[in-house]
Amino acid sequence: MKNTFYFMLLITLMGTLSCENRSDVFKDGNTAPIVLLSDNEEMDKANDTLQVSMRYGESCVLYYEYNDNYITKDSLVFGTSIYEGKQNSISVRRIAHSNKIVVENILPLNTLTDTITKAIIQVGVEDYYQVQGSAWIQVKIHANQPPAPTLSIEKRNSMEYKISAQKTTDPENDNIVAFEYVIGSPSAEELVYNAIGYETDNFNVYTPNVNPGRAAKGGTYIVATPLQAIYHIFQSAGTYSVSVRAKDGIGLWSKWYTQQIEVE
Repeated sequence: MKNTFYFMLLITLMGTLSCENRSDVFKDGNTAPIVLLSDNEEMDKANDTLQVSMRYGESCVLYYEYNDNYITKDSLVFGTSIYEGKQNSISVRRIAHSNKIVVENILPLNTLTDTITKAIIQVGVEDYYQVQGSAWIQVKIHANQPPAPTLSIEKRNSMEYKISAQKTTDPENDNIVAFEYVIGSPSAEELVYNAIGYETDNFNVYTPNVNPGRAAKGGTYIVATPLQAIYHIFQSAGTYSVSVRAKDGIGLWSKWYTQQIEVE
């Protein structure tokens, strides 16, 4: 019985020593994890870099995977460096329980005069032996282009006219989500703001980023409607200005487009 006990103890010790030695061998031969990124394009594996192009206010979903024998937990380390611009911010996060990363380009609140145009994001993963492997996302940001509003004005009957912006287009094929119309009067044709800008809750008369309802002076003002066409009955004959502006799906308002109409 005693011999059996010592034999089992010897086997246990040999197994323990064997595991420790094996662990040391694995640690000595361990290499850094390889991180791969994709947005349906091949990354530059020689430089461990993925190039991403975005617009202001846009987000994109990237896919990642890694190759390592000693990863013990599925966690990523992020680091972001901005090297051109400063007013907006870049956010990167992992979608829980997935192999997806979301990169968001968050719009500035007050101004578009100094915005981020380039950034680099580190995506790192650490293995059991605290060896880290990384890949990089190089983000290039280009300005979102505003819609190009159009107008067609058609007399329906008597003093009623159909005012249509149906042929408004967007250079990047974004959805047109809203229109604003101003039907002026002979003495009030001035648009106080006629500049491209994103809406912001911080209204400032010195910036072109204005809320609906604060962009026109005088006349009949129709605020932020999805209607591509409206009907208007003029109350008297005369020369009138009719203006429209449009907003794309990212939230950028165009300049006002204006036409004159003779109402008889």
